[in-house]
Amino acid sequence: MKIRGDIIVGIDLAGRPSNLTGWGTLKGLVISACHLFSDREIIGKTLECNPPLIAIDAPLSLPKNKAFMRKADRDMHKRSFPVFPPRFRTMEKLTLRAIKLVQEMRFEGFDVIEAHPSSTRKALRMPSKAWSKIQEILLAWALRETQKQANLHHTR
Repeated sequence: MKIRGDIIVGIDLAGRPSNLTGWGTLKGLVISACHLFSDREIIGKTLECNPPLIAIDAPLSLPKNKAFMRKADRDMHKRSFPVFPPRFRTMEKLTLRAIKLVQEMRFEGFDVIEAHPSSTRKALRMPSKAWSKIQEILLAWALRETQKQANLHHTR
């Protein structure tokens, strides 16, 4: 049995490796983030942290029987949390990439969940896109950023 660290990893996955993927950690109350590109970079950096939990902002499964939406997507819509269905034209590539990454991470023994930050902000009654206000709220909750956070670094 692997002993897991105390770092939670969050991934805002891009549909294509040529686009920036947001990658971040939460350790205690400290947030750190960077941009990554390739699946190898994402998996490597994530596994280095040995996180007890990995949250990915992307659908992690396709609907059954070629349906357009999953039950989870329909339930989110019923609760006024609009999500793009995994079979939506622009989402399918993202979903397939996420499924591939998750299979590898779960094979390595990691717990991975699907996250939808917009719905989370809405449920917490936070602004949806007012990033400076969102940051103020997070700082008021005593979350703080590492020095690297101020200038997200890009690896290629």
